[in-house]
Order: sequence, then structure tokens, then C-alpha cells
Amino acid sequence: MQNNSIQNDIYKIIYDTAYMTPTSNSQPLWHNDEMDSLDCLNIVLQCEDKFHIRITDDEMKKLVTIGDLVNLVERKTQTIESKLIAIDDTINTINADTIRRAQILNHKIKGM
Repeated sequence: MQNNSIQNDIYKIIYDTAYMTPTSNSQPLWHNDEMDSLDCLNIVLQCEDKFHIRITDDEMKKLVTIGDLVNLVERKTQTIESKLIAIDDTINTINADTIRRAQILNHKIKGM
């Protein structure tokens, strides 16, 4: 499900930026008769903004097809998602520990 959503969003970015309708992930991203290098750079920048990720120059150099861009964005958004889940779990653990400590302290104060 997420794959289709990311792919559709990237296809829309490509259409809006380069006025080209992508038909498959195997289409070339760079060296394409319908897009110049500035279009490709703008597509990458739009993806960074849309998905709140950063694509390094080395990663950009490895992009050959539209599918490569889709796969890279998927990997980066999954990494961000897993980090957010880990942070949320940590916050929940801290909150539970804080509540437990407050209950113990409250019990000790009442016992005095």
C-alpha cells in the first residue's frame, strides 16, 4: 500500500516538474529525452521536501530509473518511520517509569 502511495506521489512530482507522464518504474530518470538534468534535480528536491528526507549526492548518482528513486524514497521513509516508532516506545517507557516512581514516592510519603 505504501509503495503505491509513494510511487504515485513520485509520478505526480515527475509530471508536475517535467511535464512527463511516467509509465513504468523502468523508465530512465537521468539521460531521458523528455527531461533535462535540471528537471531531474528538481524532482529529487521535490521528493526530499514531500517525504521529509535527504538524498545525498552519492545516492543521486546511483539513480538510473524512476524505480530507483521510488525504492530509495521507500527505504528512507521506512527508516524514518522505524526511528519514530523507537522514539515513541522510549517515551512510553520513560512515562511508565516516571509514573511508577511517582507512585512509589507517594506511597513512601504517605507512610511517614
